[in-house]
Amino acid sequence: MGGKDARKQTARGHRAAISRSRKLDGHTRQELYQEARNRHIEGRSWMSKRQLENALGMH
Repeated sequence: MGGKDARKQTARGHRAAISRSRKLDGHTRQELYQEARNRHIEGRSWMSKRQLENALGMH
């Protein structure tokens, strides 16, 4: 067990992570960050996904 690839993410794990990162509206944190950047929201770099949604008035 183990080895150098023991922590390498599998294709299935990658798809699951993408799925978990999206909500029903389909926005990822990266997409929310870009929108916050376009709107010049200060402190966006340290905000979580939920905080970005609140700052953008999406939640």
